[in-house]
Amino acid sequence: MRRFVRELKRRNVFRAATIYTAAAWLLVQVATQVFPFFDIPNWTVRLVVVAALVGFPFVLVISWFYELTPQGLRREYEPDEALAARARGPHAFHLALLSAAAVALAVLIAVLLVSRRSTSGTSDAPSIAVLPLRNLSADAENAYFAEGLQDEILTRLARIGSLRVISRASVTGYTGVPAALPKIAEELGVDNILEGSVQRRADEVRISVRLVVLRTGANLWGETFDRKLSDVFAVESEIAAAVVEALKLRLSGAERQMLETAPTKNAAAYDQYLHGLAYANLPLEQENTQREADYLSAAVALDPAFALAWARLSRAHVVLAYQGAADACERAGHEAARALQLQLSLGEAFQAQATWLNYCKNDPAGAQAEFERAQRALPNNADVLTSLSGIASGRGQWDRAIEYLRQALILDPRNPKLLADDVVILLETRRFDEARATADRALDVAPDDPYLIALQAALEQAAGRLDVAQRRLDQLSFLPQEVSVFDYQVLQRLYLRHYSEAIEVLEEALARDLKSIGMGAGDYWYLLGVTQRAAGDASAARHAFTAGRAYLERFKSVAAPTDTAVYLEAMKCLMEAGAGDEADQGACHATAVAAAGEGAFASSAREALASAAALRGDTDGALALLPTLLRTSYYSFLYSAPLTPALLRQDPVWDRLRSDRRFQSLASEASAERPR
Repeated sequence: MRRFVRELKRRNVFRAATIYTAAAWLLVQVATQVFPFFDIPNWTVRLVVVAALVGFPFVLVISWFYELTPQGLRREYEPDEALAARARGPHAFHLALLSAAAVALAVLIAVLLVSRRSTSGTSDAPSIAVLPLRNLSADAENAYFAEGLQDEILTRLARIGSLRVISRASVTGYTGVPAALPKIAEELGVDNILEGSVQRRADEVRISVRLVVLRTGANLWGETFDRKLSDVFAVESEIAAAVVEALKLRLSGAERQMLETAPTKNAAAYDQYLHGLAYANLPLEQENTQREADYLSAAVALDPAFALAWARLSRAHVVLAYQGAADACERAGHEAARALQLQLSLGEAFQAQATWLNYCKNDPAGAQAEFERAQRALPNNADVLTSLSGIASGRGQWDRAIEYLRQALILDPRNPKLLADDVVILLETRRFDEARATADRALDVAPDDPYLIALQAALEQAAGRLDVAQRRLDQLSFLPQEVSVFDYQVLQRLYLRHYSEAIEVLEEALARDLKSIGMGAGDYWYLLGVTQRAAGDASAARHAFTAGRAYLERFKSVAAPTDTAVYLEAMKCLMEAGAGDEADQGACHATAVAAAGEGAFASSAREALASAAALRGDTDGALALLPTLLRTSYYSFLYSAPLTPALLRQDPVWDRLRSDRRFQSLASEASAERPR
């Protein structure tokens, strides 16, 4: 044994092992600390550790049989004393270092190649859609319970980075009728479907689910759970774990922990939470949002450590702030902070914090950082990607915004709102032909969606094809509760100079309760004033503009996102100009400040200033702004698209400029330029 140990020393095996161990340890430390910073998947860290362990015996073998000499790498033979002396030199150290470096290089190359293959082949990842669970309970009011269970199972699976999970909006309306499953899977672009039913009686619940693989039509897994209501958390975890096992997915430690962790141990709090989710999935109206917040508030009152409920509650209060609740933003900030304090790694908490920063603190940079953290924790969350798209477009990063949105559509392919957002961003960048084709494809998915139909009309309005726009709008009913639809319905009447019709529908709309659209109803007051002025009733127009400014004043205490803050001041500026109020130009001053800057919505503010100048009859002021607006990509507060020559020709706002030759040149089709 002593002779063997001496031989190990002579051949520098111990030194090689020591050097390799140190190098491997350093490599593992770099992998664990640096890889996450670059969003390299967790499995690559495990690969580095395994490769380092596997490389150790190879280094020992190499150091036993070979040495590095001035003549190069040579086989180690029984040496004479001179050779032995040389072998005891620094060459073994070089050999060990070279071996460690070679292994490290091989590991890094493997990581990069596999990581690249994984990134480029995201579409090859297993995919699943969790269909709405059928409510078999005798009491129809228990439908919220079935909806909530589906939502929570989907949310748990959506935290798995190696699985593509279709978002809830795209599966709403589907039922798991076996004959329809292949068609559903084809429409959603998935390989597997999880479907089932829920039956609740008092504090007992039966949950039946099955996992269907569409390639073969076989049930990959299925089970029925009969449990007490208090055990429902465990059932959700068991279902998610069974799906993971059936699909042979490999989870990181963090993913496994999130999969197994119950959001709360309080059954009553969880029941209130599920009630809140049901209202969150209803149309975005103030009454629904308030009911959602009430149920979520009850949930956190029953369990103050319920981090997920705090995060959802924060987002509900942000929506209420937009709808006019003066203290909602302050509450949302406290609730987001509470969620993060309770669970530092919760993706929904990052999302809540980001939403608050974006919509309540005018901090898109901070919001982006938090949304990116949320995206890493919630890789299948389409809402987070959509929010990142909105921030990117607000900064004029149009290609990046489109990329985020297309990623969201992979996860939520049949969500009409996302499909509409895709059309809008193409409109904003003046890619009108692409927008028209995208709108047509979107309507193949959601043929009855009023917003998509209205966007088709908007495209035709921007191009000056009012007859085609009218045929689109004839498909829609009177929709004053949908500001994004109703604006186009009114603008069409305005462009056609059907003033009495426009006034009639606007007055009827303003007689309704418009709390659900909040400050968006400022559009209606502005359009009413413009229409009455064009119809020759200056007195009624001044009254409408004055009333509109008073309406918008109620939102001045609401902290708002950058776009909404600019919108609020810009619309107030237009009301001041329309009412001829030269004494109070505070809003126009604020709008001019925004227009002069490099902010996300500077062009939107410039458009408002140009329109306000036209309302006052300031031809030079308007014409100083219009040429740039006609070739810029931006979000318009007033139109369906960035300003176009056709919109200049059609909108009566510009009537006082029509005799000017400079304006006539801008309003000609030849003035249209490619966007900057």
